[in-house]
Amino acid sequence: MKITKELFEAFWRDEGQYMKINNKHRRENNLATKIEELGDIAKLDDYVKSLRTGKESTRKIVIKFYDYLKNKKGFPSIDSDLYKKDFYGASFERQLEIAKFLHKKRTIQEICEHFCISPRTVREDIKKLEDGITVFDTTIQISKEKKGRYHYYKTTLHPIFLPLNLTEVYALTLHLGYILDKNDPSAQVIQSIISRVKGQLSDYAIEKLFPNDVEDGVKNYYIDDEELASQRENVKLYLMKSSEICRFIYNGKEYRGRFNRNLQIQLDNGEILDADLKDVEVIIDSFEYK
Repeated sequence: MKITKELFEAFWRDEGQYMKINNKHRRENNLATKIEELGDIAKLDDYVKSLRTGKESTRKIVIKFYDYLKNKKGFPSIDSDLYKKDFYGASFERQLEIAKFLHKKRTIQEICEHFCISPRTVREDIKKLEDGITVFDTTIQISKEKKGRYHYYKTTLHPIFLPLNLTEVYALTLHLGYILDKNDPSAQVIQSIISRVKGQLSDYAIEKLFPNDVEDGVKNYYIDDEELASQRENVKLYLMKSSEICRFIYNGKEYRGRFNRNLQIQLDNGEILDADLKDVEVIIDSFEYK
C-alpha cells in the first residue's frame, strides 16, 4: 500500500510531535526520509524490523502513523504485523535496555515514558535489576538513591555480549594478558574483563585455551565507575575516561591537570607534562566523581 512523505509530515504536525518518545525529532527525520525512499507499507515494516537501535520507539511512531491514516485519511484496513510486535516483549532484553537508559539517574516515571510501558512492568523490571540478574557468570545490577520525594535509579554498566570465534577469544584473553604491562594503569581492569570473558566460554574453549587454569576469584565482579574512581590502582583509568581535572604528584612535586586518552597529562596552562603515568600518584580526594 502506497504512502508518502507528505502524509507522514501531516501526521507529525497533527499527532506525532506530541508523542513521548526519546529522540523523537531525529526519528521523525529518519522516517520521513525512509518513507520518501520506500513509499510502501510492507517495505516500511521491513525497515523497522531491520533496525538495530531504537526499534521499539520507531515501531510506536509507525503504528501511530498507520492509525492516523485509517482514522483521518480514510485508508482501508492496514495489514501490518508491527501491530503484533513488541520489540521489548522479551523481559530480559527490555531490562538490559533499561539498564543502559540508567546511565543518567532516572525515576520510574521517566523510564515508563521512555519505553512506553506500564508502571507495574517497570517496577517488576527495576526490582529484578536491583536484586541483580546473572548472565554467563556476570551480574547486572543497578542502584537506587532517594532525593526529596523521589527515588532515582542508576548504573554505570554497559551490558556488552560479544559472539567471538576462538581466535578472537584468544586475542582478547591470553594474548592481551601476555602483552599487558602489569604496571599499566588499565592492568587490573583488563584482567577483570578477561576473567569475565572466561566465565562465558564453553568447556571446549576452556580446554583449548586454559587447560591448566586455576579459578582466580575475579569472575563475576563488575567494577562500578564510582568504586573504580576511589581505587588508587584504577583511578588513572577513570580519569583518562572522564577527563576531569585532578591534582597529582610527580617526582615529589604537585601538579594540576587532566589525563588524556593518549596517555598524556595536560597541565592547567595547556602544556603536556613529560611523565610516565606509572610514575604519577593521583591525590584521590582532588576531584569530584561525576
